[in-house]
Amino acid sequence: MLDVGYDGKEHAEEARIAKDAMRRNALTSMGFTVITVTKWQLNDGGALNVIARAVASRLGKQLRYRDPQFTQANHALHQTLLKGA
Repeated sequence: MLDVGYDGKEHAEEARIAKDAMRRNALTSMGFTVITVTKWQLNDGGALNVIARAVASRLGKQLRYRDPQFTQANHALHQTLLKGA
Protein backbone atom coordinates (compact mmCIF):
# COMPACT_ATOMS: atom_id res chain seq x y z
CA MET A 1 0.00 0.00 0.00
CA LEU A 2 1.96 2.90 -1.38
CA ASP A 3 0.99 6.41 -2.45
CA VAL A 4 3.44 8.53 -4.42
CA GLY A 5 2.26 12.10 -4.89
CA TYR A 6 3.70 15.07 -6.75
CA ASP A 7 3.71 18.46 -5.06
CA GLY A 8 3.96 21.18 -7.69
CA LYS A 9 4.17 24.91 -7.15
CA GLU A 10 0.45 25.16 -6.33
CA HIS A 11 1.12 23.05 -3.24
CA ALA A 12 2.86 26.02 -1.59
CA GLU A 13 -0.44 27.80 -0.95
CA GLU A 14 -1.61 27.64 2.67
CA ALA A 15 -4.99 26.06 1.90
CA ARG A 16 -3.38 23.43 -0.32
CA ILE A 17 -0.77 22.61 2.33
CA ALA A 18 -3.56 21.94 4.85
CA LYS A 19 -5.53 19.81 2.39
CA ASP A 20 -2.42 17.80 1.47
CA ALA A 21 -1.63 17.23 5.15
CA MET A 22 -5.14 15.92 5.80
CA ARG A 23 -4.87 13.61 2.80
CA ARG A 24 -1.48 12.26 3.91
CA ASN A 25 -2.74 11.74 7.46
CA ALA A 26 -5.81 9.87 6.21
CA LEU A 27 -3.72 7.61 3.95
CA THR A 28 -1.21 6.96 6.73
CA SER A 29 -4.00 6.05 9.15
CA MET A 30 -5.22 3.50 6.60
CA GLY A 31 -1.79 1.89 6.50
CA PHE A 32 -0.39 3.52 3.37
CA THR A 33 3.19 4.64 3.04
CA VAL A 34 3.10 8.14 1.54
CA ILE A 35 6.02 9.45 -0.51
CA THR A 36 5.84 13.03 -1.70
CA VAL A 37 7.90 14.13 -4.70
CA THR A 38 8.73 17.72 -5.63
CA LYS A 39 9.97 19.29 -8.85
CA TRP A 40 13.35 19.86 -7.23
CA GLN A 41 13.64 16.13 -6.48
CA LEU A 42 12.74 15.22 -10.05
CA ASN A 43 15.47 17.53 -11.31
CA ASP A 44 18.14 16.25 -8.93
CA GLY A 45 19.60 12.88 -9.90
CA GLY A 46 20.64 11.98 -6.37
CA ALA A 47 17.28 12.90 -4.86
CA LEU A 48 15.47 11.01 -7.60
CA ASN A 49 17.55 7.92 -6.89
CA VAL A 50 16.60 8.16 -3.20
CA ILE A 51 12.92 8.21 -4.19
CA ALA A 52 13.36 5.32 -6.62
CA ARG A 53 15.07 3.25 -3.94
CA ALA A 54 12.36 4.07 -1.39
CA VAL A 55 9.62 3.02 -3.83
CA ALA A 56 11.49 -0.14 -4.82
CA SER A 57 12.11 -1.03 -1.17
CA ARG A 58 8.46 -0.51 -0.24
CA LEU A 59 7.40 -2.72 -3.16
CA GLY A 60 9.91 -5.39 -2.21
CA LYS A 61 11.85 -4.87 -5.43
CA GLN A 62 15.49 -4.20 -6.13
CA LEU A 63 16.70 -1.61 -8.62
CA ARG A 64 18.54 -3.45 -11.35
CA TYR A 65 20.71 -0.86 -13.03
CA ARG A 66 24.41 -0.92 -12.25
CA ASP A 67 25.71 1.20 -15.12
CA PRO A 68 27.05 4.53 -13.81
CA GLN A 69 26.06 6.12 -17.12
CA PHE A 70 22.43 5.25 -16.42
CA THR A 71 22.01 8.02 -13.85
CA GLN A 72 23.38 10.60 -16.28
CA ALA A 73 21.15 9.38 -19.12
CA ASN A 74 18.16 9.26 -16.76
CA HIS A 75 18.82 12.82 -15.62
CA ALA A 76 19.10 14.04 -19.22
CA LEU A 77 15.79 12.37 -20.07
CA HIS A 78 14.08 14.02 -17.10
CA GLN A 79 15.48 17.42 -18.05
CA THR A 80 14.02 16.99 -21.52
CA LEU A 81 10.63 15.76 -20.28
CA LEU A 82 10.23 18.35 -17.54
CA LYS A 83 11.21 21.49 -19.45
CA GLY A 84 8.62 24.09 -18.62
CA ALA A 85 6.90 21.89 -16.02
